[in-house]
Amino acid sequence: TEGADPAVLRGAEDALRTVRYLMFETHRDLKGTAWSKETIHSVVSNLNSRGFDCYWAGGNGNLASITWCYHASFEKVGWGNIACVKRGDVWWQVMESFDPNARFTKPREAPSEAPSEAPSEEPMPKVQAEETTAEPFNATVDSKAISAMVAEGAFVQLPGVQKRCADPRNRRIKGCKYPRERCKLSYWHVIGESGTSCPGTSWLDDLVQTDPDPHKVIVNIGCDSGQDSIAWLQRFDQNHFWNRRKWFDVLPDSKSPCRFDAHLRKPPRYNSSATPMAVCVDAMPLTVHVLKETRHRAKYDPKDTESVGKFKILQRAITDVANEGATLEFPAGQGEAKIRVPAATVDGLVQTLHLSKVDVLIVSTDGSDPAILRGAENTLRSVRYLMFETHRDLQRTDWSNHTVFSVVNELNNFGFDCYWAGNNGNLSSITSCYQSFFEKLGWGNIACVKRDDMWWQVLEKHDPNTLAFVTS
Repeated sequence: TEGADPAVLRGAEDALRTVRYLMFETHRDLKGTAWSKETIHSVVSNLNSRGFDCYWAGGNGNLASITWCYHASFEKVGWGNIACVKRGDVWWQVMESFDPNARFTKPREAPSEAPSEAPSEEPMPKVQAEETTAEPFNATVDSKAISAMVAEGAFVQLPGVQKRCADPRNRRIKGCKYPRERCKLSYWHVIGESGTSCPGTSWLDDLVQTDPDPHKVIVNIGCDSGQDSIAWLQRFDQNHFWNRRKWFDVLPDSKSPCRFDAHLRKPPRYNSSATPMAVCVDAMPLTVHVLKETRHRAKYDPKDTESVGKFKILQRAITDVANEGATLEFPAGQGEAKIRVPAATVDGLVQTLHLSKVDVLIVSTDGSDPAILRGAENTLRSVRYLMFETHRDLQRTDWSNHTVFSVVNELNNFGFDCYWAGNNGNLSSITSCYQSFFEKLGWGNIACVKRDDMWWQVLEKHDPNTLAFVTS
């Protein structure tokens, strides 16, 4: 359409579920069109999340993968044509055969026949096929099946923005003849013995430097001491009002196993009157009481913060399904007495609060995180950065019925790349470098970012395994 193609594709979300082959024009050379607000990277990443592999369609009859081999120079190509095909369709193998670079990598196995329904993701290896037919976030993976998958190669790579064209010698190349292994450094080399129980925050500072716009909404499920929520408000605070050190000083003795760095980097100046908002949610009555008392002592009550942001504290038991008026039982205090707490899902909470978006979602509930994510399907469409806990060490919790693999695989369907969040400040990709021993790590933290978001590149830079060519 000579410039309107990205807009046309945005209006074709439902149609794309059945489309097997797609061809569209790029016109990055035309100002004042939809291409002025979109990049090749953003459009192809969005199509990737819908199960497409995309290629430059050459005038010489060749195809050149963009999904696997994106480079910043593509944004300067101007007028061109891109052909896309669904992964898992019989036509996918046809397209691969026309890409000369395909011969330099181990080919992925295509299905023997076309699926009855257009898939929304790249099929997993054969041994996993029967394990991923459940509804979203319900897929569980048998440990033997995982081991069998890993036995096929050193790593299992979930379908995502995959790269096969980086030069391992970091040289400028004319062709794409140097596939580089994404997972060269092991989890232990990248994360170390300290693990991911109390992750560093260096990448969070870089997120703010990349996008300091203060119009952010942060939702924290399992708020505990509230320090994380205050820290997020401080990171995006152009008024320098919110302060985690001040909060810590008036907070009653906290038993958190993690040390908090009270000195946060100031955000870059940003010309906007918008202010950040944090929603702090916890089910424990005593915790909610302490949070509200601490908010009052810090002078962060709603009447004190109208012009600088919002800090809401809510008592809710967040779960995967909650009918109107539902409640769950929680300890009233340190004794044996219990109290009924209103139940809600993340989606229901967001709707009740009339939130138009959620930029950052943090989940830390000592075992219920997979269930909470199941109840956040609509919210996850707007979430840009997600952090949640793994607790495969806790029996009789939701982690007893879910694996790291199954949860990260479902988040991949929402367009997220997920990483182990190291205590040492490093990130280690799970989406690209899953291994079966991840299921035995116990308590840990996983950070996820949308692949088509500007924050994706920030997290990639904190993973030592990132390829030589980083998308811009």
